[in-house]
Amino acid sequence: MTVPGIILLGAFVAAVELPCTGAPYLAIITLLSQYFDFTAFLMLVLYNVIFVAPLIVILFMVAAGTRLHAVKKWKQEGRGTMRLLIGLTLVAMGWLLMLIANGTVNLG
Repeated sequence: MTVPGIILLGAFVAAVELPCTGAPYLAIITLLSQYFDFTAFLMLVLYNVIFVAPLIVILFMVAAGTRLHAVKKWKQEGRGTMRLLIGLTLVAMGWLLMLIANGTVNLG
């Protein structure tokens, strides 16, 4: 890879990720600019923690000298468990969204 190629690839990744990663920021910051709502502020903090935590974990793993082969092996061994946890999380979030839409749960 060349430096211009890396810059071009980085710009492409940023442009593709922006609609997905920027939408929650835009929505919550717009809400906070109209009136400060502590619940919205906590949602922004939670989003930041969830979004940044894996990046920090990867940074520490690389800094500690973890080899790519070890990470791939761990990923392969835990693939079933990870898929189960992701599936259960998505089902729980779906139920939560239905309860919020129904008015059963009120977050603020």
